[in-house]
Amino acid sequence: MRKKIAGILILILAGTGIFRFGMIAGAASQEPGSAGDPLITQSYLEQRLREVSGGNSGQNGFQKVNITKGKSLYLNEGTECIIYSGEATVLGSTGLINATSGSLVKKSSSVKLYHQYVSPSNASGMKATANSIIYVKGSYSID
Repeated sequence: MRKKIAGILILILAGTGIFRFGMIAGAASQEPGSAGDPLITQSYLEQRLREVSGGNSGQNGFQKVNITKGKSLYLNEGTECIIYSGEATVLGSTGLINATSGSLVKKSSSVKLYHQYVSPSNASGMKATANSIIYVKGSYSID
């Protein structure tokens, strides 16, 4: 009886050893992060990129808006804009958030070219003091 138990125990230990060796050899055969052992699959990465970009690969979501001197651009809450040419001043009691510098731009202050602004409320915006080109991402109205 003891010989039988000892034989079974030896078989179990040998099987476990072979299994462990196979795991170690298999893990060592592929370079982590290589095509054979990727950290994430390419299809998952492409799907996530499509979701994040809203399905428009190559487009950043900004629309070009031409504003003539004296007209006002009103931005809804969370709308982003970048002024590319011209001049404008801030409208609304809440002002605009300058995402480029991380500061709040108050009412009647001039906006800087190529800075990204975010509207903290529906009553914010800018008034063109010269013909301007503004790129807007989100909902807006011109008055």
